[in-house]
Amino acid sequence: MLTAKKMISPTGKNDKGFTFVEVMVALVVLSIGIIGVYKALMVSLDYEQHTVNRLYALHLLDDKVEELQLQFETGGAIPSTESKREVRLYSTPVDFTSVVRLDNVKELQDIVKAGISLSWVERGRRINQSRAVYLYHRSGEKNGKTENASSSQ
Repeated sequence: MLTAKKMISPTGKNDKGFTFVEVMVALVVLSIGIIGVYKALMVSLDYEQHTVNRLYALHLLDDKVEELQLQFETGGAIPSTESKREVRLYSTPVDFTSVVRLDNVKELQDIVKAGISLSWVERGRRINQSRAVYLYHRSGEKNGKTENASSSQ
């Protein structure tokens, strides 16, 4: 029959616990794991902030397109402009700068090509987002209906 032998240290005592070196190695391994999780959390929060800024920029671009279309339909002419807007997103101020460039479309007097560019600074880098749209002036229409349309009864 096999019997288990007790480990006896050089001092003659039984080993029933962890040594100082084992505890320190375990703390180092645990610390590296915690640091990795913390770093992953910070990267995730960074990506979330970038996504929020980008989604808000898309919203601002959509608003600018609608504003330009309405302005073009009512007044007919839109000057190229640059404007700034400060927004607080998650308690962080973000300065959005928009630039509008207009080009006439050859052979079509009621259509204008608008290039809208929106930029902001994020972690020391300038981020740009842009959109190109064609604005049209509905000549001969009132309230979305053609003046020459005949009504059938």
